[in-house]
Amino acid sequence: MRICQISLSDTGGGAETIAAGLHRCYRSAGHDAWMIVGSRRGSDDTVFRLDSDRLRGPWSRRWCRLADRLRRARRQTALVNHLRRGATAIGRPVKCARRILGFEDFDHPATAGLLEVTPRSPDVLHAHTLHGDYFDLRRLAALSRRTPTVVTMHDMWLLTGLCHHALDCERWKTGCGACPYLHLVPWVRVDRTAANWQAKKSIYAGCRLHVAAPSRWLLEKIGDSILAPAVVQSRHIPNGVDLETFVPGEQISARDEVGVDRGAIVLLYVGRSIRSHPFKDFRTVREAAARVSRRFPARRVELVIVGETGRTERAGGASVRFVGDQSSRSLARYYRAADVYLHAARAETFGIVIAEALACGTPVVATDLCGIPEVVTDGTTGFLVAPEDGEAMASRVAEIVGNAQLRRTLAGNAVADARRRFDIAAQANAYLEWYREIIARRGGDRMPSSG
Repeated sequence: MRICQISLSDTGGGAETIAAGLHRCYRSAGHDAWMIVGSRRGSDDTVFRLDSDRLRGPWSRRWCRLADRLRRARRQTALVNHLRRGATAIGRPVKCARRILGFEDFDHPATAGLLEVTPRSPDVLHAHTLHGDYFDLRRLAALSRRTPTVVTMHDMWLLTGLCHHALDCERWKTGCGACPYLHLVPWVRVDRTAANWQAKKSIYAGCRLHVAAPSRWLLEKIGDSILAPAVVQSRHIPNGVDLETFVPGEQISARDEVGVDRGAIVLLYVGRSIRSHPFKDFRTVREAAARVSRRFPARRVELVIVGETGRTERAGGASVRFVGDQSSRSLARYYRAADVYLHAARAETFGIVIAEALACGTPVVATDLCGIPEVVTDGTTGFLVAPEDGEAMASRVAEIVGNAQLRRTLAGNAVADARRRFDIAAQANAYLEWYREIIARRGGDRMPSSG
């Protein structure tokens, strides 16, 4: 088959990791596979950038390309982010004004020629994250009519008038407006969520989409949303991880490799922009580490943060160390070095890092919300706790750390469960089978949801 995936980037967060992993599987299986991305960071010649900047005027093009280079910078400091926003404002002042006024930006002219980017026309398009300032959503209907189109939802953005997760708000079902969480999007000054929601609804009226979600929690929301009329078929396909990279191993050697105290209680949290991200809950993780240090006063407690840089700090008696972004192999060492992986969140579609931790045999203590209970089996591969409950998180950590047999049991269960449910090769095969069905039945009647 000829498969073209659309993704925000070829590297990055959970959605980008999944798209890149599927791409490697497809290529390894002998398929002609390409990726079209908003930001290209690697050197793979089967990955193409959807470059709308080249279609703009020279002044705009110069500043937009500077903004893109800053977006791809290895260290995303506050200064880099300010410079990126400044370059964007100079290069595309109308866009910035519209964003400040709350309108979503679909002005990305290269999207019109997306099907001509790859060496040959694809048999199927597979879109992942479509927000992130690179894709013109208004072109989705035309693309889906020309080529069978699969969309994997990694968050709720397609269903709402602005936000990636609606939290406890259900206005996305009826039209948005009067958004209670506008403050979570710092660049927005005016509530245009109702207008954005209506614009998306009009776009979907002409679409024919096959929609997948990694969690049943997210998949079930589609039926109540503006996306429902566009859905020809829906399917639940859990995310997978590379089980050749994320494997269990000896803890002491892993600690030596990543430079962690052999005798410490090591807690791990993985995420980018954890201090400012509206849907991550670093405060609760930090509180849990402090409480664990009080429960084990004779032992050193170290909380390691992967994905964010900063000076080492204290959380009660625990040290908090930031180690920045890591390669997949290095990240696997951190999982193996940890006693427990902590995952506190305010919203989470799936949690690919949770699946990675489980595959490495690291028990997980995570927030009991959204799609997380579909990944962590409470009492079997880890424990689930109430949102924003640092005390409950610390109690579960203490239970695992204080009982070696319990930790071994949880670790063994975690590895077995990850190998059974969260293999990227199995995820790729599920999509390949679905692609074949879609292509074979292209042009037929609307098909029922398979759940």
